[in-house]
Amino acid sequence: MARKKGRKGKKTASEMLESERKRVAKAVGRDTQRASEIMAELKNEFRKNVKKGGKTLAEEAEMGKEFLMKEEKEIEEYIKKNPFKAVGIAFIVGLLMGKMR
Repeated sequence: MARKKGRKGKKTASEMLESERKRVAKAVGRDTQRASEIMAELKNEFRKNVKKGGKTLAEEAEMGKEFLMKEEKEIEEYIKKNPFKAVGIAFIVGLLMGKMR
């Protein structure tokens, strides 16, 4: 676009608009790139936490399983040592559950 004499260094409205459009596009491009980088970081962090959570959950499940197995053995030993008490307790529990219906 040709400029008239006397307008040295001054931009037309369309030139200013184009300049601003380019500046905004550049800024948006940087922001979009940064947003993509942040999303990738968050995605990786989320995956790490899911894996860690899964591992923790598996560990907790294993601990719960061990606890229940230990309790089961203790109950079996109690029943072997006190069979009549065990039968009595089971009978009373059965009666109470029957009454609750």
